[in-house]
Amino acid sequence: MSKSDELLNNINEFDELSNQFDELEKDIGSLSAQTEKTMSSDGSQASAEAEDELDADKRFYHLTPPTKDFAALDILKIFNRLNEVVPGQLIASVYNLSSPISLIDEYSPGNNVAVSPDGKQFYSTGVGLLCWFDNIVSIERIKKIEGNLTSDNALQEYNTALLVTGSIGDGLKIKITGDLYVEENIGKSEITVNGNIYVKNGIRQQGVGKIKCSGNIFAKFIENSTISAEDNIIVMDGIMHSKVSAPNKVIVNG
Repeated sequence: MSKSDELLNNINEFDELSNQFDELEKDIGSLSAQTEKTMSSDGSQASAEAEDELDADKRFYHLTPPTKDFAALDILKIFNRLNEVVPGQLIASVYNLSSPISLIDEYSPGNNVAVSPDGKQFYSTGVGLLCWFDNIVSIERIKKIEGNLTSDNALQEYNTALLVTGSIGDGLKIKITGDLYVEENIGKSEITVNGNIYVKNGIRQQGVGKIKCSGNIFAKFIENSTISAEDNIIVMDGIMHSKVSAPNKVIVNG
C-alpha cells in the first residue's frame, strides 16, 4: 500500500474518531504554555519527561518524544516515558495549528494511529502502548502482568508486547511477538523476543537459559548470561561473566 493510500485510510479513521472523541482533543496553546512554565521552573524539579521536552523540536508536541539516539537512552527514562493510550487520545500535534508546517511531513502514522485531514495531529485509534520506531509512531497491543511472571512448566507465547511489573523468574520458556518490558529482573529462563527488550534492573541467569532478541536490548546490568540481539545491546552499569553478541554495537555506559 502506498503512503497516499495509508494517509487516506488514516483520514477516514480520524473522521470517525473525531465524532466520538471531541472531548478528548487538547488545547495546543495550553500545552505550549505548560511547557514554557516547565522550562522556567527550578531544574531540580524537572522530571525525565520535562528534560526530554527541553531537547525536543518546539514545533511539535509529542505525548512521548521520538527516540533519536538509542545508545544514549537511560533505561530509567525509557520506563518513565511508557504511555498506555486509549482510542481518540491525542498523541502528537503541531503546536501552532495555524502554522503552515505539517506533522506528517516529518513523522509517519503506524499501526492504530489516525491523522487529521490537515496532517497536523495524530490520534490513537486503539488501546495499547505508544511506541516509536525511527520516525514512525504506532500503538501496539500490550499484555500487562502485575508482579512476577513465574513458571507453569509450559511454553508461554504472547502475540503482543509484554509488560511485567515485577521479575521474570527461573525455568520459563517465553516467545513474544512485540517488545518486552521488565521492571525488575530476568532470571534463568529461555526468552525469544521479536521486538526490543527493556529491563529496568538486570539480567542474571546464573549460566542457565538464553535470551534472543530481534531488536535492541537495554538493561542496567548483565551477569552470568548468554544474550544475543540482532541490533544493539546497551547496558547502563556493567556486563559480568557473560556471553553477549550483537552485529552493530555492544555499549556499556557505566
